[in-house]
Amino acid sequence: MKGFVSAGIERVFPPFNAYKADTEANKARFEDFLLVPVSEDVNNIYCFDDAIGIDTGYLFAFNCSRATAEKIIERLALRSDTVYFDHPYKVIYEFEWWDEERVGNLSEYNWSDGQSYRFYWYDEENQKSYYYTFSM
Repeated sequence: MKGFVSAGIERVFPPFNAYKADTEANKARFEDFLLVPVSEDVNNIYCFDDAIGIDTGYLFAFNCSRATAEKIIERLALRSDTVYFDHPYKVIYEFEWWDEERVGNLSEYNWSDGQSYRFYWYDEENQKSYYYTFSM
């Protein structure tokens, strides 16, 4: 019975691991949120959730090829501009894997429906992606 309860809780509150890369939970969340499979070029997946309260926020950082980055941009219907916020990369969470200064100097891709927001940055030099999504 214990496994059944754990599985039920995980469906409502899926696990994220902000302190250990490439956990099975992080790989599953990667696919859930970024809508592409974890391919051979994807690694160092870190993710964090703040899903308590009426607003939610999720952060992801991972390494991938430019081809995978382009698939993510396409699947999430992101566009290259800075319409929504002056500095959306200034998140309130602090993690070693989220380089806020670096993110602020990268080209941004985003999408919004007015209540949900998606932001994506790809660091070509380091083949590193940053993804931040939240709702209000």
